[in-house]
Amino acid sequence: MAEKHHAMDIELVKHKRTQVYEASLKFADGLVHQVMFSKFVFSGVNEEDSVLLGIMIDITERKQAEEKKCFRQKWRLKPQTERKPHSLSI
Repeated sequence: MAEKHHAMDIELVKHKRTQVYEASLKFADGLVHQVMFSKFVFSGVNEEDSVLLGIMIDITERKQAEEKKCFRQKWRLKPQTERKPHSLSI
């Protein structure tokens, strides 16, 4: 994965662009976290003088909240008959 990010960084500096993307990374705690990368270039006179800055934000909790909200919205859109648990009367 490091090679992929390095190649993306080289292209970013070369074309002096901004980049924002999400990825999954295994953290030191052994768990996979959802992260958002935000990278941008401070351009120098030439490519060698440019500086790449990047921020990585752990968005795991936000993604989980979005999934939970999406599930609740789908649940509410189902017809009432589909939402009720099935029961057996004797």
